[in-house]
Amino acid sequence: MKNHLLEEDPEFQARNRLIRDVDNIRRLTASQHPNFPVLLGYDSKSFPYHLITEYEKWGDLLQFVRMPREREPHLKPIDLLTMLIDISEALLHLEVLGFVHRSVMAENVLLGENYTCKLSNSQSYGSLLMDHITTVRDKN
Repeated sequence: MKNHLLEEDPEFQARNRLIRDVDNIRRLTASQHPNFPVLLGYDSKSFPYHLITEYEKWGDLLQFVRMPREREPHLKPIDLLTMLIDISEALLHLEVLGFVHRSVMAENVLLGENYTCKLSNSQSYGSLLMDHITTVRDKN
């Protein structure tokens, strides 16, 4: 159809975004990095399209932080430090794969068992220009 060729159809654009996200997540799950959600499946047959990832016990980090204090588990300082390290390791792994995450925030971090942080929202991944990074590093 003409709309599909011109990419004016919102369903067509959404399906293309989903396929791109699935490709990105597959690259991440192929490396079996513990700080990314595991892709279990996806639906691109009928609108609305969606990804199915492994269940994370605590939901996203924003929900966790907003949890009432009486329900929130008591975290030790080492737990918080480990959470920061998890996010940092995920970002470093993205760099190795040639990606950058353009939207690192609490709602894009999933919190699993043992408070393991997993960087999500694959729609925010962008490609790194490796020539630019090399040039910047060479100048320093």
